[in-house]
Amino acid sequence: MTSIPASKLPVGVRARSKLPMMSKLPTAPRARAAPPPSRPLGTTSRKRKSECMGTAPLKKVRTEGLERNTAVVRPRVAKVAAPSKAAAPSKAARPTARPLAKARPPTTGAAKRTKTTAVSKRPGPANKRPVTAQASAPVKKPKTTGTKTTKPGWDLRGQIAEMRQTLENKENLLTALTETSTEQGQLAEEYRSQAEELQTDLEVTRDRLQRKTLEAAGHLRRNADLDSALTEAQVRSTQLEARVAAQAVTIGEQAATVAQQTETINSQTATIKRQSGDIGVLESTSDRLSSEIAAHKATIASLQTELADREQKLIEAEENRKVLHNQVQELKGNIRVFCRVRPLLRDEEEAGCNEIVSVSSDEKSMEVANMKDRSLNKTTKKLEFGFDHIFGPGSSQSDVFQEISQLVQSALDGYNVCIFAYGQTGSGKTFTMEGPVNAGDSQVGMIPRSVTQVFMASQALQDKGWNFEMEATFLEIYNDTICDLLGNGNSKKPEIRMVGARSKEVEVTNIVRHQVTSEGQVADLLERAAKNRAVASTAYNERSSRSHSIFRLRISGTNRVTGATSQGTLNLVDLAGSERCPDTGYGKDRMTEMKKINQSLSNLGNVIMALAAKESHVPFRNCKLTHVLQDSLGGNSKTLMFVNVSPKEDLFHETLSSLRFAVKVNSCNIGTAQKRVK
Repeated sequence: MTSIPASKLPVGVRARSKLPMMSKLPTAPRARAAPPPSRPLGTTSRKRKSECMGTAPLKKVRTEGLERNTAVVRPRVAKVAAPSKAAAPSKAARPTARPLAKARPPTTGAAKRTKTTAVSKRPGPANKRPVTAQASAPVKKPKTTGTKTTKPGWDLRGQIAEMRQTLENKENLLTALTETSTEQGQLAEEYRSQAEELQTDLEVTRDRLQRKTLEAAGHLRRNADLDSALTEAQVRSTQLEARVAAQAVTIGEQAATVAQQTETINSQTATIKRQSGDIGVLESTSDRLSSEIAAHKATIASLQTELADREQKLIEAEENRKVLHNQVQELKGNIRVFCRVRPLLRDEEEAGCNEIVSVSSDEKSMEVANMKDRSLNKTTKKLEFGFDHIFGPGSSQSDVFQEISQLVQSALDGYNVCIFAYGQTGSGKTFTMEGPVNAGDSQVGMIPRSVTQVFMASQALQDKGWNFEMEATFLEIYNDTICDLLGNGNSKKPEIRMVGARSKEVEVTNIVRHQVTSEGQVADLLERAAKNRAVASTAYNERSSRSHSIFRLRISGTNRVTGATSQGTLNLVDLAGSERCPDTGYGKDRMTEMKKINQSLSNLGNVIMALAAKESHVPFRNCKLTHVLQDSLGGNSKTLMFVNVSPKEDLFHETLSSLRFAVKVNSCNIGTAQKRVK
């Protein structure tokens, strides 16, 4: 079939023919094919591509400015309708398009050129037909007579003949275009079916390529595993070779050792044969030693019996010591009175104050001089007092504690012990009982020293089978109200109650009791209590205690050897100072405190007087101070009172009042203290 060149088509048909015919063909999605095998030398990429695809090389066709690599590209030509012979368009109705090119006479079917076919076989099913590619040839237009003749207006037949000739040319052209369009449609169908077959072959090839790729990857992994296994086998082989070599060396060494041991066995065999003759001698020696061992065992048994007897005697001696110690304390008196005279302070010496107290050399008596009350011959009246012991201004804290240490020991033996300090304000009571704040070892008071002795003595008694448990409390009585100096803010007020219905012992409830196992714990409790105690500045002392403080250490002991038990109590009391009301310098609070202090000390004096007179009723409950100290003053306690006095001349009357009260206490007999057991 022939084709008409685009340059000889009419203008309207030429514009449509520029569009490619392959644009309407269905296109399959492009897929990335597997890389082609390496091409041999001397071959081109286009040839290799055609060989891989299984088709003949494509022909490059150029169609009016559009270049594509396709098998055949044919332009589509629009059908041109032939004008009707019956009704020819008038000049007014004709379109203003460009005039057609010179028409050529139509060509017959025999003049058409047949397309050359190129058949290429590709791998695939045998029933598929080959692809035929036809080369397009230009369509020959019918030849015209040459130049267009212009007929005159009166030559109607000539004009009709020309119009008929033109119409015939148009009809021939339309017939040629129709045949060309039909052939191109058939060719497009063939290309479409061929494209579908190629797409199917491409998918099959892609699947095969994917399977081959997976198989190749599996082979690579297996090769890697085999290489790794081979490497490990080589390493193990090397290790085994090294181990075999080492074992060979070891075997050689062991062989040498076996040889040496064989020689040793031979020598030892000879020695055994030689020593077998000495067995009889050794057996006789063993019998002799057995008899000696039996004799030593008998000696050890007798020594153990003697040791048990001596331990029993030691326990009995300890009990006798306690009895004798108690008798000595009873001979000294159940209520013993020690007097301590403080030295003049530095500012008092600078002011030229005179000392009115003098202590005898035996420290059993003292004289108090009244410097203001002199006779006519200007002699000073002196008052003499005698107590169990008197400590002068030069005595130290260690000297004072040495005299009371035996009394503290009685608390471990199971007795109630009470030591309290009495005296006027500023006479040194708190210094004696507690010591100054941040004091060194030489100035520590009686309370810390007593606690230290209790713990040291309890540790010494552990060798004799004694175990002790200790419980500490610290109270103060301020304005006749009991306060817990070691409390944790409990809302309940402390109360005094009897221990039992028939017992005369009292205890304070609703207070915190601390189990102590070392001196450091007690020292922390004393420091804590000192911060909570009520103190104030007065006319007689810059820092005066405005309350009575009572430190109580309850000691419970058990002897694991004899089964004996004991329960003692150590009460260490620092009383508030007695004082007279000065003319000025006291506010309402200080006046209330002074009245409560003097009232409680007056009740203490009444209790002492009732005990000295052996009255049937002793007013212990008149104030909280005497009620708490009922155990210490009621006959079942060993009591010691420190009377602290000042040597200052201005305080003569206060000193005299304190000494007279101490004389009354010293003459009081409250009975014999009894040992307490659980």
